[in-house]
Amino acid sequence: LVQGLPMARGQAAPPVHFERYPGAASAPLAAGYARREPEKTVLYGAVTEGLETFLAEARERTEHGWGVPRFVEEEFRKYTRCGILQHGFARARCPDCGFERMVGLSCKVRTVCPSCLTRRMHDTATRLVGRVLPPAPYRQWVISFPKWIRFRLACDAKLATKARQLFVRAVFALVRRNARRAGLARPLVCAAAFEQRFGSSLALNVHYHVVVADGVFVVDGTGDALVFHALPPPTDAEVVALTQRVATKLLAVVQAAHQDDEDAPDDDGLNADRHVAAVGRIRPPPADQPHIAKKRCAFWNGFSVHGDVRIHANDRLGLYRLLAYVTRPPCPEERLTRLPDGTIELRLKRTAPGGPATIFMQPVELV
Repeated sequence: LVQGLPMARGQAAPPVHFERYPGAASAPLAAGYARREPEKTVLYGAVTEGLETFLAEARERTEHGWGVPRFVEEEFRKYTRCGILQHGFARARCPDCGFERMVGLSCKVRTVCPSCLTRRMHDTATRLVGRVLPPAPYRQWVISFPKWIRFRLACDAKLATKARQLFVRAVFALVRRNARRAGLARPLVCAAAFEQRFGSSLALNVHYHVVVADGVFVVDGTGDALVFHALPPPTDAEVVALTQRVATKLLAVVQAAHQDDEDAPDDDGLNADRHVAAVGRIRPPPADQPHIAKKRCAFWNGFSVHGDVRIHANDRLGLYRLLAYVTRPPCPEERLTRLPDGTIELRLKRTAPGGPATIFMQPVELV
């Protein structure tokens, strides 16, 4: 194992070698082995090229020259070291066949690195399917918010937590209410909730996915086991009522939060643009009538709730794929292309009627 130990910001100590045999780290590998090369990806090149400009512009925008918070910069800098051999690697050898592999140390960041996030995505989905979520049919509920609220949720962690709680409690209340109508006493709900902060175009879009058992669990007569009872799917009217209930409560919470921090100073470059977008558009748009765009999908005042995706109880692979989707990395490398002039092309997964199929940006804009 060879590890480059960081000494100070921008500096590194001489490498420290942990070798079982002298020269084991520098000996040639077997012919035909090719390691993962993150430095050759489009995302890595864009981050390394645009990061310093991004940080400098953030420092210029803030009054005290602080720039973005330290954790933002550290996330990017750790990613630029992920899998790069000069920043540390481990060399593994099979004692039976003699096959050897050189693996660069991982950054383990939670926002940028596609490799580490993909590994975390599969680990999370595997753990939930194998050890947490019991066999049962599951339904996915998704809520998205008006753009003027998304900025508030992005820079206010307490408000984001409150929004998630309002949505999860509303879904649980609907499931329990239907269970009691079916004559089931003391129903228990099983679910897993996830926050996503991005859309397919990499735009800031805070929204929530809640994977809920499509039924309830009830303690049997002996009190030693839980028995699952399936429930009928929610009706369109129930989805509309749930959307209005969550939207009304969240609007009141957002307005109260705005009154508390209306005069709060903006002290970092991360919120410089988002604060203007949030406060400048704090008034919600005129109320409109709730409507159903498609089955079990309601819209009201910019809020949308979708609850039509259902996974059968026997489809554990489908449940795994659903959980992997809601925990996926934000930046898909397979949809990024570096053009000859240095521009980054992002191919959109879905396009609006008459809208563009691709987005073009400079490296600093991607960062």
